[in-house]
Amino acid sequence: MATDGMLGNGVKIGFSVTSPVSWTSVGQVLTTDLPGLDPSEVESTVHSTSKYRRFIPGLVDVTETNMRLLADLDEGSSADQDALFTHQAAGTTLWWRIEVPVDRSQSEYTAFEFQAWVKRWKPVAEIDQRQELEVTLRFDGTSFAKYPAGASEL
Repeated sequence: MATDGMLGNGVKIGFSVTSPVSWTSVGQVLTTDLPGLDPSEVESTVHSTSKYRRFIPGLVDVTETNMRLLADLDEGSSADQDALFTHQAAGTTLWWRIEVPVDRSQSEYTAFEFQAWVKRWKPVAEIDQRQELEVTLRFDGTSFAKYPAGASEL
C-alpha cells in the first residue's frame, strides 16, 4: 500500500528496433505520462423485466504516451533524439520500455513494455523558455505488459 508520495524523478525510457531487445536509453526526459488501458464498452442489454442497460468491456485501447525532452537539435550530438526522428519519418514500430522507480533510492523499478511508433517528434523553442522536444508514442502491437519491481534494464 502506498503511504508516501513518490516523485516521478528517476523514470527511465528506452526503445529497441529489434527483438530480442537491445535497449537504447532516451536521455534528457523532463516529463512523461505512462501508457494505460482504456477499454471501449459494448451494450449487452437484453430486453426483459429489468429497466437497466448493461455494458461489458470491449476492445482495449492502449493510451498514447507523451514525453517531453530537453532538446538537443544539433544533428549528431544526440543519437537517441536523432534516431527517434528517423524512426518517426519511417513509421517504424519499436519496442518500448518505461521504468518507474518504486522506492526512493531508485534501486527497483516497475516496468511497462509495449510496441509503438513515434506519432509526434516536435521541437518546441519558445523565446523565453528552454528548447524542448515533444514526443508522442502510439501503440501498435499485440501486448502490453506490466512487470513487478526489479532491477533496471535501461
